[in-house]
Amino acid sequence: MFLTKLPSKILLICLSGMGNWLLFTPSLRHYRKIFPNAQIDCCIRWSYLQDLLKVDSDIKNIWLFDEKKYQSIFSRISFIKN
Repeated sequence: MFLTKLPSKILLICLSGMGNWLLFTPSLRHYRKIFPNAQIDCCIRWSYLQDLLKVDSDIKNIWLFDEKKYQSIFSRISFIKN
């Protein structure tokens, strides 16, 4: 990895289910090790994952992506920008 400046914020997008997130958890620890001062946020599709992720101290914010609310590509882009 050749970065001239370490990122201050990292957004992890997991729009699949709990199984994929559990498989990804070791990678989250790796991100924290490489970027110790970065703010790590998550964007998820399923609300039941919120309780699981709140326990994880490496994650600062959890964003719930509501597909019904953001159906058009423009509304999805505005969600990501915010």
